[in-house]
Amino acid sequence: LHRVDRRQRQMCIRDRSYTVTLDMGKPVAVNGMLYDPKSAQVFPLNNGTPLSTESAWSEQSYARKKGPKVLSRAPLNPNAIFANPNRALEQFHQIYAVDTNTKVLEEITVSVTGVVGGENTKIDIPGHTAVRYRPLNCIEFHNVSAKPENLGWREVIKGIMNSPRYSNRRRIAIVVDSDLGMIGSYNKREEPIFGDFYLPKNFILIYASSDSGSENIANQMIRKADEISSVILGELAKSMTSEGLMDASDESYTHTRIWTLKT
Repeated sequence: LHRVDRRQRQMCIRDRSYTVTLDMGKPVAVNGMLYDPKSAQVFPLNNGTPLSTESAWSEQSYARKKGPKVLSRAPLNPNAIFANPNRALEQFHQIYAVDTNTKVLEEITVSVTGVVGGENTKIDIPGHTAVRYRPLNCIEFHNVSAKPENLGWREVIKGIMNSPRYSNRRRIAIVVDSDLGMIGSYNKREEPIFGDFYLPKNFILIYASSDSGSENIANQMIRKADEISSVILGELAKSMTSEGLMDASDESYTHTRIWTLKT
């Protein structure tokens, strides 16, 4: 064993690439770009004149031999386009990270979804917010018939919508780390996320890797969701208990249970 100092740890972080993709909604010439390095805000230009954007999204990645590793991908506010993944979160009132792990235990396929929740709060820096988050709970499912990860998304979204504090006027982000190729279709409501359940209009899916990108808030949250899910699954591997286990209310799985976390 040897000590790795701060400088060495920094050298281990691979160079990041930041990509911002813009959709103007119509053919238009973008022949200039203004970038503010302090805020990471991007302004598309036509002959020096700012252009209006219909939609935009950002991506952070690093190069590797088998292809780029995507660390995060998030839709952006077209009126405030930022390359910084943390700034992309400022457009949301609430942010939840949802991650599912699955194991076969005593011939039962057990999936555990970890949920971490946070809210944007105002801070003393004008134009900025801070995300304060914490682990909320874990949801256990037995014998899921399709994608356990997507079932976890659906159940968490339903739980949020059934909360007394819920308002469809609040923009809510769900951070996930799977199904990257389909997230655009889910966000456009072109495809259901699970069964016949489509993403509600005030919800947006954000991709963040749970094994990289720890400098970003979304990646930190999804990593924590993965950790708490793994802890519950590890405890079940030691001892499968039936206490609190309920029969499923639909045919997508056979049993379910809520694990409340002490924080």
